[in-house]
Amino acid sequence: MTFLSSLLLSAALSGGGAPTPPASLTARAWVLTEIAPGGRVRRVSGERPTLTVTPPNVTSKSGSLTVSGSTGCNTYRGPATLSGQRLKLSALATTRRGCAPAAARLENDFLTLLRGASHYRLSGQTLTVYAGGLSRLVFTAAPAAATGGSMPTPPKPPATATPPAATPLTAAQLAGEWQLTRLREGGKAVNVPADALLAFTASGANTLRLSGSAGCNRLMGEATLGGANLTFGPLAGTRMFCEDMAAEQALTRMLRGTGQLAVSGNLLTWRGTGGELELTRRAAVTVAADLGGTYRLLSVSGTPADASRAVRLTFNAGQLGGFDGCNSFGSEYRLDKAGQLTADSLISTLRACPEQTDQPSLTALLGKAPMLRLSGQTLTLEAGGEQWVFEQE
Repeated sequence: MTFLSSLLLSAALSGGGAPTPPASLTARAWVLTEIAPGGRVRRVSGERPTLTVTPPNVTSKSGSLTVSGSTGCNTYRGPATLSGQRLKLSALATTRRGCAPAAARLENDFLTLLRGASHYRLSGQTLTVYAGGLSRLVFTAAPAAATGGSMPTPPKPPATATPPAATPLTAAQLAGEWQLTRLREGGKAVNVPADALLAFTASGANTLRLSGSAGCNRLMGEATLGGANLTFGPLAGTRMFCEDMAAEQALTRMLRGTGQLAVSGNLLTWRGTGGELELTRRAAVTVAADLGGTYRLLSVSGTPADASRAVRLTFNAGQLGGFDGCNSFGSEYRLDKAGQLTADSLISTLRACPEQTDQPSLTALLGKAPMLRLSGQTLTLEAGGEQWVFEQE
């Protein structure tokens, strides 16, 4: 039976309305194996883009379905319309994390062809999406076991057997800074930089803000707790290119979807379909007395500070103050157990400094409730993708 015949039969059985894609198309994910922009064919290896087709709602009359997946670096999602073998995609939404040059080129070609899709053909385990002329994307069906396809149904336990309920975790238990000590992807260990870490800040009883780095770019996002599971939302990040990005790329691939979480003392383990993370809690500064003194700015996001601006930050008995290179400022502050610094009712002088309008603003950073870390005489503030490093005078 051809794909078109299957499609017409599905529509007939459902009593009309929106055409229903066959189960052979929607029951699994599709992995890109070949891409041909303008007919120039090249094989795809390494971290390959994927495509998943989700059927339209049974009440839909427009034939609208959803396509989603990975570009090999970012994730994407958007509506599409099916009519026979014609395929029309609407606007695709994507995350915007930084990619290595080769991955960025593949992502651009992949999304360009996907957005220009005109029709497709399904033949056994192969799906071909055509984008006009000789341009096309060729996918191979992923193994059903890895994508939630057809699996044998396990026998039901006896009615009297009630599994013990897992103790639900709370966002407060995860809040803090965690050193990434072990990363395994696809059963293989990945070398982890010594400064790789993730920081969680509770934004609700079961929701968290995430920031961190695996040695190159700053990563930011959100996560949600559900019992003993932790689900990561789309990650954003800076877009720098570094010589060694293997750990960062592995980490961003893994932090997608839901995984099982376990916390034992200062050890946190997260296991998802892609692999496993192991993190160790880092000690946080918890009392104002630990911060007492004045700190001079050394760098902002890796760029050495302008010595002529003399930017300084002072902590004293629950008060913070300083000089941002133009104006003086001050306020009371609070520091929670996770190391998040909150400046209450920050007051600043209003001197105009037009020559510094393009410079990063310390008062703006303090207004974002940055994460604070103190190691010896080095104090670090991080928020909004910026990292400010100070040295105690």
